[in-house]
Amino acid sequence: MPNHSLIVQVGHLTRDPELKYAPSGTTIANFTLATNYGSGEKKEVCFIDIVLFGSVAELAEKYLQKGSAVLVEGRLTQDRWEDKKTGAKQSKHKIVGNRIMFLSNKQEQHGREPGDESELPF
Repeated sequence: MPNHSLIVQVGHLTRDPELKYAPSGTTIANFTLATNYGSGEKKEVCFIDIVLFGSVAELAEKYLQKGSAVLVEGRLTQDRWEDKKTGAKQSKHKIVGNRIMFLSNKQEQHGREPGDESELPF
């Protein structure tokens, strides 16, 4: 049976993308995405960490900020480690994104005219 990992999430950034560089020079962007499910009193919010690499990371840092709406497509991964103080096993899921779609951007949030896409890379 074939194996394939694909996840698509739409939400809003809870913080500005944080840009770092690997020793190899690869650009890495990290941020957290908040997604909502349901409505009213039954509304659930899920926070998931996102990591992007290369040119996708650079685009995220340039065009996204806290509150921006974005669609992220990628694969789900799980980090595992042992707590240094207690020795307890810990784990956390995150999405390694390979594609993003801007649903809002810095220009829209700062008064850019709708339809003026001269500064967008696509």
